[in-house]
Amino acid sequence: MKSANARPDKGKTAEGTGLKSERGFTLIETVVSLVVMMIVGLGAASLFMYAVRNNSGAADRAVAIAIAQQRMERLRSVAYTDASLNVGTTNTTVVSSGRNYRVQTVICASAICSGSATIKKIIIQVTPTSAGTVWASNSVSVTARRASPIPGGFIQ
Repeated sequence: MKSANARPDKGKTAEGTGLKSERGFTLIETVVSLVVMMIVGLGAASLFMYAVRNNSGAADRAVAIAIAQQRMERLRSVAYTDASLNVGTTNTTVVSSGRNYRVQTVICASAICSGSATIKKIIIQVTPTSAGTVWASNSVSVTARRASPIPGGFIQ
């Protein structure tokens, strides 16, 4: 005999076979959810590749700046009359971290470019030649002026 508080069996089918009437995902729902997840995953992967490419470009520019600063420090540490400070343009290629960089050094000692014949203007321009992105292949320039230790026309 059943008590008055007894609940009727829920979850049985109308036929009373004892099987629950829960319904699972259909094949179409599963395929649609997989397609949505694939689109989101491909979007995230493309953003990841974009970030990697730009970080690589930033690294190229950082190395280019370091090369330019090293060259400038070398030229600033030598005497004003040293052969490495002769007027002219030199082009070299530097390999750093497996990448190539074109280094152009321009030294000018005329009144036209530096304002006085006793002042040398030094311009070092470094360009990454194997950079991945367009903005990373732009050149980096460092400019300095060296004055002759011998008094000239600029001292009054």
